[in-house]
Amino acid sequence: MFTLDPEHSTMPLDESHLQPYRLQLEGYKETAKNPLPTPPVGSSVAWYSNGKKDDPEREHAAIVTKIQDSGKISLIVFRPNAMPIHKTGVYFHEHQSHAKPSNAETMTNGCWDYPKFSKVPKEHYDYHLKQLSARMEAVQQQIQTLSQTLKEPAKA
Repeated sequence: MFTLDPEHSTMPLDESHLQPYRLQLEGYKETAKNPLPTPPVGSSVAWYSNGKKDDPEREHAAIVTKIQDSGKISLIVFRPNAMPIHKTGVYFHEHQSHAKPSNAETMTNGCWDYPKFSKVPKEHYDYHLKQLSARMEAVQQQIQTLSQTLKEPAKA
């Protein structure tokens, strides 16, 4: 998060200093319209080894072992006739990192989705929405602090 300490700044403060905070706040609000789901530990998911859902040969059953971030989890993957493998840093298939072609992280970790024909429970979005809410609150406090500083007379 972008921060500015008005007491130690050598530049005079003006309204333009609020713009990065406002843009950041708008970005969080936009992200909140389409949050990433995060299944709880122990949930069954489908894991795709190449990060692409269009290849049924690369779809395997997996269980969530740890929540790392919004839409980012650790898994134990169960492949047919093979030992289970552990994967960390696996993002939800709609995460922006998968938009990059041949992304090394996607090629290494794959992606996950809910099993076919299952509906995403609403509470699986709560983790990301709580994170975004806390971030928005922090940015709003920064905006409020800077706005207050702009209203105060300059110290001589």
